[in-house]
Amino acid sequence: MSALRTPAWAKLHVENDAEVDRLSLVDHAADVAAVAEALLRQPNVNARLARLADRRQLDPPTVARLAALVAVHDVGKVNRGFQAKADPQARFRRGHVQPLLALLSGASGGSEAAQRAQRTALSSALGVPTLLSWCGGYDALGELLTAVLAHHGDLPEPG
Repeated sequence: MSALRTPAWAKLHVENDAEVDRLSLVDHAADVAAVAEALLRQPNVNARLARLADRRQLDPPTVARLAALVAVHDVGKVNRGFQAKADPQARFRRGHVQPLLALLSGASGGSEAAQRAQRTALSSALGVPTLLSWCGGYDALGELLTAVLAHHGDLPEPG
């Protein structure tokens, strides 16, 4: 797996077909996590979400963990097809959710060994062992990540 030549971006500001500004994926993730944490610390929001989880409140470690999970909502933007959207001459452009789902499901193409290496790299980058310890297992982590990745609505079919 080769690295991107420049830091991955998450948001572009374009005017008159010219790029004016961009926000890095890391900065966007930090912004979103900070907003999520601030919202989750609001007493009414906290109490209502806690009730959905059959809890009295979301304690500070849970709030921090949920904010960390929310930070990965756009991790699929690191793919080359999405990053190509910054190049008006690029012929191959992709979204950011479907390629990630394809990688996770094994439908992304390439050899099985290459896909396994990409999934291992993604797992390491996301800190999956830590996430699993927070959630108590793959099923719970899968549900939480599905909720996070579905931030545009229903998840598309991988492929």
